[in-house]
Amino acid sequence: IDLSDRVTLRNKTYYRDLDWQSAGTLLFQDFFNPMTPVARAANTLDNQQQFTGNQFEAVFRLGSGRVKHNLLAGVEVARRENDYDLQFGFLPSLPLSNPVVMDTAIFHCFLPMAGTCPIQLGTAESTTIAPYIVDQIEFSPQFHLLLGVRYDDIDFEATDSFDGGFTSTPTNRSDGDASPRAGFVWAPNESLSFYASAAESFAPPSERVVGPREPENSDQIEVGIKKQFADGKVRTTFAVYELNRDNIAIPDNNGFTQQQGDQRSRGVEFEIAAEPAPGLRTFVSYAFNDSELTRFAEQVIVGVDPMTMMPIFMTFDRSGNTPAFAPENVANAWASKRFNNGFGFGGGARYIDSQFIGEDNAFAVDSALVFDGCLFYRKDNWRVNLHLKNITDEEYYLRGFGSDSVIPAAPFAAYATIGFDL
Repeated sequence: IDLSDRVTLRNKTYYRDLDWQSAGTLLFQDFFNPMTPVARAANTLDNQQQFTGNQFEAVFRLGSGRVKHNLLAGVEVARRENDYDLQFGFLPSLPLSNPVVMDTAIFHCFLPMAGTCPIQLGTAESTTIAPYIVDQIEFSPQFHLLLGVRYDDIDFEATDSFDGGFTSTPTNRSDGDASPRAGFVWAPNESLSFYASAAESFAPPSERVVGPREPENSDQIEVGIKKQFADGKVRTTFAVYELNRDNIAIPDNNGFTQQQGDQRSRGVEFEIAAEPAPGLRTFVSYAFNDSELTRFAEQVIVGVDPMTMMPIFMTFDRSGNTPAFAPENVANAWASKRFNNGFGFGGGARYIDSQFIGEDNAFAVDSALVFDGCLFYRKDNWRVNLHLKNITDEEYYLRGFGSDSVIPAAPFAAYATIGFDL
């Protein structure tokens, strides 16, 4: 809503509801020797998450002289709810020389309470109230400076329990922190500009963490250059960055999420967007990412005691390893054509480099090349889209349970959407 030529009000309300269910069998020990019985475990997860929030902003255009201000002030109120049911228990060992499953029932558990396996039941709720202010200062058409700060006030409550009556210490905490940001843009001419930015962030802890929960912190710095060619029909961007994240939640070798990891990522990004003809748009991007765990240790099951049938654990320091599912190379290409009658189509490809599936870096999944497409129609304020995902039905994998498992990515799928712009 434009109150005047100097004041604009904006409001955004959002809601998301996610439901994730999975079930599988995990294998432990050295299964390369067919004569060695392989320890197995069954696990299931039912996870429901809801996100609701509202973001209200006011934009003030100030200054009439040489220095002009584009001041943004706002407040975001967000609530996140998470309910999960995680079951984990051992199955009878299975010799690969004669892999006959005689009994699929749970064999033994970490905590044999009431004759059942421990079931981690969790509920977590967080409420965030975050006022923020950002000022984009124009000293001249060639030089802009951006300064801002956001303050997050977070109330977090979480309770974990296990079947059989065991309940862990609930988490009930309130935290607040300011996250500053700064940046500048220098454009010596209309087709060339240089920019740099630095920012910090502060977020609630992960809900499914086992053990103490602390807020997550991160800081990022980015430096880049933008260049236009062919009278603006070709636009390129090149950037280098470093991102540090502290107190992040990482699933350990046993599938339990621990908030005891720090991670650093450094990389470069390159993008080129072009419109060689009216209605024809093309986009190509490439990113190189070098990620490293600067702090992470995990307990690993190294065997089973033959007398007690209880698991044997050892702690391994994974600092210096590559995080799971952090490919070094990612590339995207897309082209779309829109006709005067409102119809159009597009297609492209995504390349994802090989990735480690666990912080131990013992196993990796192959790289994947995935093709997507779309058909669309635009008429006045109406939009109709048909998205075609993974057209060639490429088999590739996503993060699984623990560091020894993966989940197949979605096969070929088609999605239709209808939209109306007010």
